[in-house]
Amino acid sequence: LQPDRGIAEASRLLLVYATNALSNRMTFENETMMKVRYYGENPTLIETGRVHVEIRNRNAKRWKLYPLWMNGARRSPIPALSSENGTFIAEIDTAKLPEGPALFFELAVQQTT
Repeated sequence: LQPDRGIAEASRLLLVYATNALSNRMTFENETMMKVRYYGENPTLIETGRVHVEIRNRNAKRWKLYPLWMNGARRSPIPALSSENGTFIAEIDTAKLPEGPALFFELAVQQTT
């Protein structure tokens, strides 16, 4: 979020969809997951999930929604369900992303040329 603008005026936003992430073979004392028995090993496993995104913003018609790699690089965009009346609407299903699950997403104004 740009410090001089609120969400309704922003041209870029970072969304974080923080599902459960655990090391492979990680074990806990019980189902509360409060005490670790074994910290596991790579790879880290990320729980997938679905989230509905609906944000009112003056740039809604020009926004693109990008899943991000862990280094911040953009992946293939997720199409909006709607961007009418100043509201951007999309559904994210991290299990169905073509390049695998993501935790971070960027909403950014699509530059016109």
